Amino acid sequence: MSYYDLAIQPGVWKNGTASEAGRRWFDANLVRWFNGRLRPIGGWEKTNSGALTGTARSIIAWKDTSGLKWIAVGTHEKLYVFSGTSGTPSDITPTSPALVVGNESGSAGLGYGAADYGEGNWGDARTQTSIVVDATTWGFDVFGQILISLSKSDGYLLYWDPGATNQTTVKAARVPNAPSSNKAVVVSFQRHLFALGAGGNPKKVQWSDIEDYDDWTVTATNEAGDFELDTNGEIVAGLKVQDKILVWTNQDCHVISWIGPPYIYNRVKSGDQCGVISPQSMSVMEGHAYWMGHSGFFMWDGYTRRLECDVNDYIFRDINVTQESKIYSVTNKKFGEIWWFYCSSDATEIDRYVIFSQKEGWWSIGQLDRTIMMDSDPFKRPVGIGSDKFMYEHEIERSGTSARSDSVSSPSGTDTVGLQNRVLSRGLTSSTDVGLQYASTGNIEIGKGDRIVHGTQMVTDHSAGSNGVRFAFTTRSTPDGSSSTTSTVNPQSSGYTDVRFSGRSLQYHVESPFDQDFDLGKIKIDLKQGGRR
Repeated sequence: MSYYDLAIQPGVWKNGTASEAGRRWFDANLVRWFNGRLRPIGGWEKTNSGALTGTARSIIAWKDTSGLKWIAVGTHEKLYVFSGTSGTPSDITPTSPALVVGNESGSAGLGYGAADYGEGNWGDARTQTSIVVDATTWGFDVFGQILISLSKSDGYLLYWDPGATNQTTVKAARVPNAPSSNKAVVVSFQRHLFALGAGGNPKKVQWSDIEDYDDWTVTATNEAGDFELDTNGEIVAGLKVQDKILVWTNQDCHVISWIGPPYIYNRVKSGDQCGVISPQSMSVMEGHAYWMGHSGFFMWDGYTRRLECDVNDYIFRDINVTQESKIYSVTNKKFGEIWWFYCSSDATEIDRYVIFSQKEGWWSIGQLDRTIMMDSDPFKRPVGIGSDKFMYEHEIERSGTSARSDSVSSPSGTDTVGLQNRVLSRGLTSSTDVGLQYASTGNIEIGKGDRIVHGTQMVTDHSAGSNGVRFAFTTRSTPDGSSSTTSTVNPQSSGYTDVRFSGRSLQYHVESPFDQDFDLGKIKIDLKQGGRR
């Protein structure tokens, strides 16, 4: 016997063909690598009984001064608060004046201005679709315990105080004296309220007096102020990072720093050709900022730099550009990960994700229906909202060693992943479920790839209940030639599992039913070398 060690390094590589990927994972879904071992993404459960009005696009959580935990959610029609992760949402949408209802989805602009000047006849709709009308998202931050929000549908700064009497019956209201037609909002560490793209000026940054979000008038005795960024782009978003504020345009990135009176803040451009792809495509973890641009991923750790991404080509060939405004980023600090959610090329709603592991350096991909998600703080687990407009608690670990929960059934395909509970369990009575948790390698050539090899037996290293994980192999004689895939096999309790396959290259596939828990180490294959034909 000659055992071949299938020790595949963590993460997916998908910047070329399966043959170029070789001894790397080439595809994956609902899995991660943690401490070098392959395991499933944690489970999720629906937490609230009432569906939201409108599609959720933005979310924030915080504690008030009494210690109560709140979640605010912005849809394209409404603004809601939850007092915890369960229960019925409270509608705090402003009514006087009323919130302008926004766009549920992005759309291609065909009206006035949608083509080059002088083309066509005056008043005729354009046939070009180069102008995109964005889906409506929100900007959120907190000023002490007060929620500050801004819907991109009208650009007004709003506030809502959880300390008010009967607070869930109180509607959000416009911030007095604040500029209008803003693009984004940030509260600085020094407690100034920042309006970005202030007053409809796409380059203007304006802030209130310190500790006073009502006072925006610049005087010799306060700290209100403003300036314009040196950019050819338009402001899209801003975020606190370390003791600074990063402001992104659609073309570049700027760092705003506190310097004190008389100028209060200064600004420095941190990078060109690194603008964000959407208003929520950035996250902060451990003092570093990470974001998705128009053709790649970037980070800021004091300097702006491009992230080497093992799935970059796959992601940017697959995005529905009309729905780019829906793209958002979220951290998962428990596992040291940054996630981005986006619409695939054939989808009009969020259905895909890409993960970067800051902790271990790998990338992964998958499919999941979540229109918005947030990390666990200040709650125990991350929280997301699906296209069904219900809230789900995420990363629920398996408890005990019981087999599948009676309330869980495997979806028939990836389209509905996320819109039902997923309780991780240990073992099944059947191994015929659709394997929606999986990882597959590229085409692995044995030796020089010029001889046929015959696989006869696996030596497994895993932790899973009965039928909780299974394996298959696909072989080819040439990269573009026809393929042959074995039936899936379950690992045997002896640690030796018989397989039968022959070819010049092989793809290794591991899968698990929708809700099954497992972790997987190195696998060895007994290979015998054959002839050249």
